[in-house]
Amino acid sequence: MDKKKLKIVKPISIKKKVSPQRQRQKKHVEKLIELQSNINIVNNDYDINLDNKDLIKSIDYLLSIQWEIIPTVLEFGFKNHLDKFRNFIPKIIIKSQLYSIHLNNQTFVDQELEKLIQKRLIFKLIIDEENDELIIKTNDYMKFIEQQEQIQSIESYKQFALQNFKDIFFKYVLNINSNIMMTNLIKINNQELESKFNCNKLQIDYLLKEGYLKIIPLINDQYLQLSIPRFGFILKLLKQSKILILKSLKLTKYNELLMNQLIEKWNTNKSKYKDFKGLNIYFILHYLIGKGLIESFETQNQSKAIKLV
Repeated sequence: MDKKKLKIVKPISIKKKVSPQRQRQKKHVEKLIELQSNINIVNNDYDINLDNKDLIKSIDYLLSIQWEIIPTVLEFGFKNHLDKFRNFIPKIIIKSQLYSIHLNNQTFVDQELEKLIQKRLIFKLIIDEENDELIIKTNDYMKFIEQQEQIQSIESYKQFALQNFKDIFFKYVLNINSNIMMTNLIKINNQELESKFNCNKLQIDYLLKEGYLKIIPLINDQYLQLSIPRFGFILKLLKQSKILILKSLKLTKYNELLMNQLIEKWNTNKSKYKDFKGLNIYFILHYLIGKGLIESFETQNQSKAIKLV
């Protein structure tokens, strides 16, 4: 029998036609035409008369826009967390924010602040590492201390420490005859705190730990500086938000955005409440403008815009 030769048939490969990828066309972006530079970005929802040059009113405005209203859709536990966090921090602003309201008039801001200090209406704390100053109204500071006193879980020695600190604050800050306001420095030792204000070591350590007092070491001596507790929390939020805002501007072709575009980016940010605790974008922009990092301007369409400096 003849052996039949088996013919091996190779499978036919069917090549799939690959359609050429569509290249995403870059959206054409025109540079915004600047009609007027250095315009004020004060939120029109808040009634503030800038003509009267009332610095207290400017401070109140900044405090009123510091936080977004907590949305009702958030979980109860998280809403409670946000509320506690906001009450945990004293009502402070940064001096540079006032510069952004009173544009091209920094001398006025500096002079008026010193007048308010002399009248014992505000307390100022210089932050060396930030090259800036924290501002708190004295009545807000006293209310904050009283609020901390009323916390039910607080230990008795801490309550006594806060009560004693109110006496210290009254003597060195609210007392019109005190000359300590310009430097906030008190030449004082533990014995003096114990004899004049009934502070024992445990209470002094608590005030230092919480940030009401700060040790300033000097040559052959030691000073205590009156401070503002927990200010680092608000500075941290401003630093983090600064990075996000500046990055948004840098990613644009001309390093600029319309205000409504920037606000939309901020409001759609998923970390707005988790990481930034609902910090208001206007509060941030006033800080960045005052620090000279960004600039506000009006376009030919009479729209507000922001650009990098």
